Amino acid sequence: MLNFIFKIINLIAFLLLLLAFSASYISPASFWTPAFFGLIFPYLFLLNILLFIFHAIRVNKRAILPAIGLIICFSSFNLFFKPFGKNEVPKQIENDNQLRVMSFNVRLFDVYKWSDKPNAKALILKLINQYQPDVLCLQEFYYEKQGKFMTLDILKKELNMPYLHVENSAVIKKNHCFGIVTLSKYPIFNKKAVNFEKGTDNLAIYTDIIKGEDTLRCFNMHLESIRFRSEDYNTLEQITGLKDNTDLDGERKIIGRMKRAFQTRATQAESIAEHIKNTQYKTFVCGDFNDTPGSYAYRKVKGNLTDAFSRKGKNTGATYISRIPFLRIDYIFFDADYFQCTAMERVNVQLSDHFPIVADFQSN
Repeated sequence: MLNFIFKIINLIAFLLLLLAFSASYISPASFWTPAFFGLIFPYLFLLNILLFIFHAIRVNKRAILPAIGLIICFSSFNLFFKPFGKNEVPKQIENDNQLRVMSFNVRLFDVYKWSDKPNAKALILKLINQYQPDVLCLQEFYYEKQGKFMTLDILKKELNMPYLHVENSAVIKKNHCFGIVTLSKYPIFNKKAVNFEKGTDNLAIYTDIIKGEDTLRCFNMHLESIRFRSEDYNTLEQITGLKDNTDLDGERKIIGRMKRAFQTRATQAESIAEHIKNTQYKTFVCGDFNDTPGSYAYRKVKGNLTDAFSRKGKNTGATYISRIPFLRIDYIFFDADYFQCTAMERVNVQLSDHFPIVADFQSN
């Protein structure tokens, strides 16, 4: 009986791992179930490691099945975890042949006082200034044309970044602006928005920048979020056993929100990927994808580009601060035909619900 139980556990763990692995290749718009398992891919991978070790120690042929799963899925696991590396960029770039790119979801500079830091806006601006990026991509950007939150003017002046591309998803009373922005120390000669379907506040833009003899195209995006509410996190804690009295209606709401977000991100990612495919310039992609490296949106947008974390990242590189641990959903991709990543840092300072990420690049 015990042997039969181990056999079933082995088989289920193997099949779930393959299902999670398939999430990056199957559009949730066509079949959304794998996307749910894609979220727990690293945990399923670790489960198969434990099963392999357990059976290998006992010199049991059942070790073959998890071994096959681990071999098939290893390339994806490498995107979630890097045990070696150095999570740090130098204080400043060394020469004109280098480029520093920074991406940060600033959560509206805490205009609605979500955090316990009364001076969150000033601290965010100070942090950005500390890293002195050449190209800065901000998501959930908020600024006022007149008032206390003239963050656009402050960034341009204090960072010496006179060139900008801003797109708004909403403007209230002709003064309060919500959207996305890319700022550059180098001239911008072309600006475009990537149009998403109606019914979403999310945005993507691309900005063409001239640096010396190079023409760079920088994509900046904020893909659809799941939009969890406080009660949703409470339900998740019930499901995971941290609380009692699981609310079945709450579970259905969570699944519904996740399904909608997976499917919306899929179409957004496909739209962006088409623009990247048709780009003739040296390309960077930055943004908050609201999805993990095991997702369809990640693979679709990345395409033939390289994830800076895969070259210079360390540990899990988690970028989202929530009750759900180890989520890396913010990325910087680059064209490895033209650049090499020399350093990358997930800045461990909590001023938003996201950590900022910074990467340095050297022309090949």
